[in-house]
Amino acid sequence: MWWRAVKIAAIVSAVLVTLAFLTLLIAVTRPVILWGVNGERLASSVGHGTCAKVAGGDWDCHTSADPPTHYRVDVDWMGCWKATLTEPEPNPGIPGHRDGCIDLGDVITFD
Repeated sequence: MWWRAVKIAAIVSAVLVTLAFLTLLIAVTRPVILWGVNGERLASSVGHGTCAKVAGGDWDCHTSADPPTHYRVDVDWMGCWKATLTEPEPNPGIPGHRDGCIDLGDVITFD
């Protein structure tokens, strides 16, 4: 009888450890799934500046690069984004299209 209780406790423990591991894995690789997207996180990922959500679900991001740039950014449910340069006019020194994903360093900051 006590052996059955040990087996059940072992199974429950294994399931809990697996769930904790999966949660940690998601938090490290795709934290947006757990914490969501906001302007600060997206701005940190795109290029340190400011981002504001606009109609249609896209974001306007102004980076603090030299020269300052303005991107229209599309973010998917996993926190990966594609940015298209809108200002200044595209030139060889500034990439017209960029992409990336919000990672844990963009979510947890020590500023």
